[in-house]
Amino acid sequence: MRSLPLVIVLIACLSFSELSLGSDEIDLCRKNITAISSTTDLIAQAPSDTEYVKLCENNITTIEPSAFEKFSDLEKLFLDSNELLKFPSGGGSFIRQHSLTDLSCFRCGVDKIYNRSLVEIPRLERINLTENKIEQIEEEAFQSNRNLKVIDLRSNFLRSVPRGLVEKLTRMYKMDLSFNGNLSAEDNQPFMISNSLVELWCDDCGFQTVYENTFSRLFNLKLLHLRNNKITVVHAWAFFQVTRWQPGNTLMVSLENNKLQNIGTEIKDGLQLCLYNNTEQLECFLRNLPDKDNFVCSNSTQPDIECIPSTTTTTTTTTTTTTTESPEIPDTTPIINSKADTNEPRQATSNPTVSPTPPSAKPVDKPPEEVYGISDAYISGYLTLIYVAQIGTLVLLIIVWLKLKKSDLEIDRYSECILNPSPNYKAIQ
Repeated sequence: MRSLPLVIVLIACLSFSELSLGSDEIDLCRKNITAISSTTDLIAQAPSDTEYVKLCENNITTIEPSAFEKFSDLEKLFLDSNELLKFPSGGGSFIRQHSLTDLSCFRCGVDKIYNRSLVEIPRLERINLTENKIEQIEEEAFQSNRNLKVIDLRSNFLRSVPRGLVEKLTRMYKMDLSFNGNLSAEDNQPFMISNSLVELWCDDCGFQTVYENTFSRLFNLKLLHLRNNKITVVHAWAFFQVTRWQPGNTLMVSLENNKLQNIGTEIKDGLQLCLYNNTEQLECFLRNLPDKDNFVCSNSTQPDIECIPSTTTTTTTTTTTTTTESPEIPDTTPIINSKADTNEPRQATSNPTVSPTPPSAKPVDKPPEEVYGISDAYISGYLTLIYVAQIGTLVLLIIVWLKLKKSDLEIDRYSECILNPSPNYKAIQ
């Protein structure tokens, strides 16, 4: 009988340990829970001062909005790997919790974020919706979450995001849209608008062109990740507006693992481009730049590419000088136009060397003499003149023929009078 109180205490401790990892944390993962409400046993038994709730790897399909209202100090809620869990399809509130700061629903079944899905989580600072099925986000989906700092929307099915999605969020720091393979800019329109966003990640999205206005409205941006896209062109002044509004700071743009072929030879202050692992042409071009470190980020890995430099062999005889050069890469328009150095422009390939030429000799690099000939316009005009002359001659011949024909008719009439005289003429005879 003396051991009975001890047994009761042990049983109580074991029962509570199933719910709690500590006085402010409960773990309800892998409990085969299908629905959550304020009357759910495991929720009802949890202490009201709980700050951290884990409901991962269950089969939850619905959550009553008031299910967590009893936790007045709740800060973190993890609903990861509930693959059938969505936000209410009618656009209603997902949950009602005024103390929550961190919400994670990694690998859930969310397919749309409505304007009212998160309105009753006003203190939300971080939300993780990675590996869901999100195809659409309504314009004001985060407008009630003015404390938001981090939004993680990796690996969804987004094709576009509203430009003003985070415009009014003054504490926004990082937004990750990576691995949305069909997400890209809409022509020369701003991709997103924000005065506070510091980091924008869109690795492995669908970008093909960076236009002049694509990122021009992200005035506080310091880190832009565009790795593993299909970018072939970066328009001139693509990052001018961003660097203009933050003098003294540096915007780092990672354009690695794209399809860029060349860049301008100058890079303006406040901008660092990471350009490794594009085309071989660009790799070899970068290696010849004196300031190539400006185009390489700290975590970049230089690809193993053998760049064959331009070579020149010169054979001189008593009568001729022959110069053989390696084929030059065709000149293309730079994808990033910036102010060129008028004093010492850098070249993508080394200058060919030619044996010295005597002062009296004709310079080797003199452009070929222009060949003159009869222009197409002259020939066309000459032929036109001939055609007009021929037509005029034909008209004159027709007029002469008609006049001759008329004169023949009159002669015939006179001849008929002579050969067949009238009766009056016979009477006189």
